[in-house]
Amino acid sequence: MEMVKDMIGLPNALIMADATKMFFRCMDGRNQEIGLFTPGGDFGEFLLGLHVYEGILGRKMEQDMVSKILEAYLGWMGQQRFYMCTDDEAIQHIEKELGFTMTMESLSNPNYGTFTQKSSGSSSSSCS
Repeated sequence: MEMVKDMIGLPNALIMADATKMFFRCMDGRNQEIGLFTPGGDFGEFLLGLHVYEGILGRKMEQDMVSKILEAYLGWMGQQRFYMCTDDEAIQHIEKELGFTMTMESLSNPNYGTFTQKSSGSSSSSCS
């Protein structure tokens, strides 16, 4: 317990935040501002919540249910952003596992709906 006190200080000196009005940032140490920090940012917390909920349900959720939960969550939160913390190594792992190369357009535009599929040759093609 003393080690925790040494790291964060006295509890009455901590600055409290309203989690419904702030977004969760990545806790990799790059940000020096006061805020709420968690692995993966808001997206990491959302995934943890989904994992717990699936455990309660005893089954995997369908994509449409996950989308509805995300929409409800975003509507309930008063924050201006939904933050996702990741890095190049994580993106490369996702691409390898999915067999796709993600483009900036597909990540920034949810209606774009395409990824560039990796092919056995050097050229790539688009999938919808």
